[in-house]
Amino acid sequence: MDFNKANYLTGINSKGFIADLMPHYPVYVPMLNPDAQAVLGKSREDMRDVQKLLEEEGFEYRRYVDIFDAGPTLEARTEYVRSVSQSRCMPVVVGVGDDGDSNHSLALISNNQLNHYRCIMASINPEQPTLSEAQAEALQLASGDSARLLWL
Repeated sequence: MDFNKANYLTGINSKGFIADLMPHYPVYVPMLNPDAQAVLGKSREDMRDVQKLLEEEGFEYRRYVDIFDAGPTLEARTEYVRSVSQSRCMPVVVGVGDDGDSNHSLALISNNQLNHYRCIMASINPEQPTLSEAQAEALQLASGDSARLLWL
């Protein structure tokens, strides 16, 4: 099956075909030609920056490869992902903040909704997070709502 078609079917959550495509017996790497062996576990050129970003977040290559392109699959325990382990949930205030305040730090701020997830990057006081009306509206939050904050 063509890679683009397989990728499309995976994207629309039609994954039943994968079992049909998988080999019924183990693939013995030494029996592959040298060119095929050389690319096992290597990222495609257009995915190298993505891999680097994921590795900086705590993901690791554990010698498993993707079924479609034999590129590396990366995995991590949730508690070791930097953006999870170093973020905090805390209530926010909606009001007028002082953007020039030296106590402010750049942060990713998100709501905690699954179906209507929103995230922004803004300068905010870590001790008393205050969102502007526009920021709160973008995040679909009100004063007293809990937000997840990750300082950059």
